[in-house]
Amino acid sequence: MDGPRHGYNIKKLLSERFSACTTINNNTLYSLLKRYEQAGDITKEVELCEGKPNRNIFSITHKGRRQFISILRDIPDMVIKNRDEYMMRLYYFHLLDIPTRKKLLKGREKYLIDSRDCVEAQTHMEATLFVPVKIELQEFHLRLLGSELELIAQMKEKLDGPCPVSDDGNLIL
Repeated sequence: MDGPRHGYNIKKLLSERFSACTTINNNTLYSLLKRYEQAGDITKEVELCEGKPNRNIFSITHKGRRQFISILRDIPDMVIKNRDEYMMRLYYFHLLDIPTRKKLLKGREKYLIDSRDCVEAQTHMEATLFVPVKIELQEFHLRLLGSELELIAQMKEKLDGPCPVSDDGNLIL
């Protein structure tokens, strides 16, 4: 979204931004880039390099920007329950319109509270031969859920922040 990039730079950027959530290998990245190019979401320009292999430079198209914003703004249940998908949208929270921001936070909050209630309902169970550290795992899981609920509370304070993208995916300057 910030400008043309080589495949290596795209992978490096993804790794820097999302390594805590997910990773991507070269086969997956280049397969996706090829698919996006065929769909007209990106363009590829070949940079000729003397004495080295040629490098491909990828740029997002206007259609690609609209598609990216559309995907971000789609919040099915799978996104609410999948931490990677949820975190990706949270990373681009500023590109979401206010109703989508609310839907994202409210849905994830409900999912986390339901998960916390389920874990708390099992705290009376004793450790077994097969799961001797059950209590430690439950406590850890509750801390994770609590931390994410705190993050949601912080993000709720940013609900009314400006969105630099119009409904059709155009950048508003």
